[in-house]
Amino acid sequence: MQNLPSRLRVLAILATTFSGLAAFAADEQVKLTCNVSIETTWGKGYKVENSREMVLVTVERISGNLFIEADGKELIFAMSTHDRNAVDQSTDDRWLLSDKVEGGASRERMIIIDRNSGTISYSLHESVRDVTATGTCAKVDMSKKLF
Repeated sequence: MQNLPSRLRVLAILATTFSGLAAFAADEQVKLTCNVSIETTWGKGYKVENSREMVLVTVERISGNLFIEADGKELIFAMSTHDRNAVDQSTDDRWLLSDKVEGGASRERMIIIDRNSGTISYSLHESVRDVTATGTCAKVDMSKKLF
């Protein structure tokens, strides 16, 4: 490293420092596959749609912020305590994240994942629709990174 020009040395030191901080900041990441039943009610009870699907759910805590993301065909959402409207009421036994936005495009959402039983419950209430999803999850084995 002593043979490198001073600018490159500084960049190398910064890169090493930031990569170490990034590894330290990722406190926890869990990936789940969840088999959920979804019920969507449009309008004031006008039309109800029911479906089932497997959803990949990622729960991650970075620098004290909780991120929960679902990536399915019908159930797609991302919630985070980084959003000023979100409230994290998680405990050692469950992840619970909720948020509420009032005004013209009002919305209220809540996700609960029981860390002991693997049950998941999601609700979304908007002016045009209500969505509820419930089901069970299994932890994805990240040690088998096969494609």
